Amino acid sequence: MQRRSFLKYSALATMFAMVPYPLQAIDFKNYDVKFWDASTVPMAIKAMYGDKPLIESEKVKLICHSYAANNRKIPVNIQSDIDAVSVSLYQDSNPQSAVGVWTLNKYSVIDFQTRVKVQSRGDAVTFTLVIEGKDGKLYFAKHRMTVAKGGCIDEFYKSRA
Repeated sequence: MQRRSFLKYSALATMFAMVPYPLQAIDFKNYDVKFWDASTVPMAIKAMYGDKPLIESEKVKLICHSYAANNRKIPVNIQSDIDAVSVSLYQDSNPQSAVGVWTLNKYSVIDFQTRVKVQSRGDAVTFTLVIEGKDGKLYFAKHRMTVAKGGCIDEFYKSRA
């Protein structure tokens, strides 16, 4: 290849690489208002996936601590080996139970880490993870944890006021 041809094709390839590519993300907040406004976990799951039965699976891993001192930043780890279309996370403490939805493609690896803020009443919170497999089935896992009332930070500032 001659030098001029190489430079011409390189410039052409660079121009195509700079063309913006539209994202294929779905804004679920506008997609289904019933899903985001659902006050219970079963209502939110039904709004998202319909009446499909849930199958408890050991391949779905929802990893959380058993106790959280701060209700503002509860770390939640999501892992699975299931070939999936979507992943959704729910909790039963806040007025709206849906936490998040992730749509997946064939290259996605289900190994997410997120933080969740929950209303704290000093009682237990149950997180529910639902994974929609490519086979059309819904797999789930639950984790129950205790959250301190108000969290350590709230108690610290209240005592100083």
